[in-house]
Order: sequence, then structure tokens, then C-alpha cells
Amino acid sequence: MAMPTPNPEEPIILDMATSVVAMGKIRVAHDSGKTVPEAWLIDADGQPSSDPGVMFNPPLGALRAFAEHKGYALCLLAELMSGALSGGGTIQPGNKRLDGIINTMTTIVIDPVRLGDADWIKQEVADMADYTKSSRPANPDKPVLVPGDPERAARKARRASGIFIPERTWTGLLAGGALLGLDRDRALELSGLA
Repeated sequence: MAMPTPNPEEPIILDMATSVVAMGKIRVAHDSGKTVPEAWLIDADGQPSSDPGVMFNPPLGALRAFAEHKGYALCLLAELMSGALSGGGTIQPGNKRLDGIINTMTTIVIDPVRLGDADWIKQEVADMADYTKSSRPANPDKPVLVPGDPERAARKARRASGIFIPERTWTGLLAGGALLGLDRDRALELSGLA
């Protein structure tokens, strides 16, 4: 979900998984040889697991839904909206997964001009964000943020310092490129590492 603000560079953007943690974080931990908190995963027997490998090695486990039964219900409805309404299919076993992740999406776009004064709506969003951020943080070293702030901070940091890619992930990217005819030297050149 996204809401515009008067500054087009700082919209409020919520892009989240309905699981405790996004699958991308599990892949990074797996590729880095790290464990994760048990609260994030269950194995194929439904038992908590700190091993990200349960998501990659059959029999597969699952990401845990956040907010217990409410998170489970939201997860199910999000899957139905993205999979059934898009025509792309849900994760139910009758749909082929092609040995990988299939991302489907249903987009609903609302034109704020049709609902009221667009400038007022943007200002209201900005004022609410400012009000939220003015809350006293639990930790003074960590200010209150709104959705989109962490991603903007990460983008700034990555533009300055680059993006860390675990060795296992990088090896997989190079292997994938080779399968498509992209040789290692050219891949390194394109990545800026040559």
C-alpha cells in the first residue's frame, strides 16, 4: 500500500510479508550459513526451527504468520487476492510452482482526485506521518519511523557503500548467468567488479 505526500520522494509505502519475516531474509541467512530465530520458521512437522534450510530442502517447512490467528487470516486473504484475483494462481498444490517462487499480484489503484482534494490528502498523510514520528521512541537511539523510511535509509546507505551479497548467492547468480550465456568476465564487468 502507498500513500502520496507533498514530497514525491517520500511517500508512505507499506511493502510487507504477512509472515513474521520475509522469505528474502531467510534466503540471505541460508546463503550466509546463519541460523534464524525459531519464532520465524516451522519445519515440515510443524515444529519451530532456527534452520533456514527447512525452506529449501524437502520436506519443506514454512514461514510463520505474524499476529497468530489474525496474521494467518490476513495471510490467507492476501494470497487469495494476489493469486486468485490476478489469475496467476495461489500456492495450493494444484498449481505448478515450476520449482521456484511464483509471485502474483493484484493491484487496486485509487485516484485521490476522485475522492477529494489531492493536495489536502497529501498534506494529511504528511501531517499524520509527522505526528507519528513525533512520538517518544522506546529507544532514544532509534527514532520512530513510518513505512518507507527504512527503505529510504537502506537505499542511501547502499548507494554509498554498495550491496553485500553472500558468496553462495553470488555463485548462484554467476551460475544462472552462465546458463543464459553470460560468461563470468562479462558478469563481473556488468556488476562493476571487473
